[in-house]
Amino acid sequence: MTNILDKIRKKQEEMILMVNETFDKIIKDVSKMQEGLVENNEYEIKYPLSNTKIFKGKKIVAVLIGGNRYTVSTWKKAFEIILKDAVKDKNRMSKAKKLCNHLLGHTRNRLSDNPNDMSRPLQIANNLYVETHYDVETLMNLLLQILNEIKYDYSNITVAVKN
Repeated sequence: MTNILDKIRKKQEEMILMVNETFDKIIKDVSKMQEGLVENNEYEIKYPLSNTKIFKGKKIVAVLIGGNRYTVSTWKKAFEIILKDAVKDKNRMSKAKKLCNHLLGHTRNRLSDNPNDMSRPLQIANNLYVETHYDVETLMNLLLQILNEIKYDYSNITVAVKN
């Protein structure tokens, strides 16, 4: 009988230790999140940028470019971050400026050197504006069209959306 009680006490101690370790880890993770050291991505799904049909109706959480994570709350902000990253390179910036007033939508320029004729212009650089008055899918397709035209490799970009 003593042997059985000893086994039960030993299992009880093991379980208490396991529970304590689990709570210690949870407390450590929550502390890191509160300090902004770790992003909580348990409730998000990541998609490649090229998968634009999936974005419709989704709430964006972040853009990941290479190893960098940019927390965003709107698709327009994601669009801006990605396009500004793309035109950091002088060669791609030059190609983007050549697209101004040539990349046309149905009734307005999508890319322009002048924001006056746009509904919702977004300034990307000096004398470089893009129209953003579109639904999510159209906006992201426009982004891909521009990135392809300026020869920007977006294979390392993923978009995190709420699960």
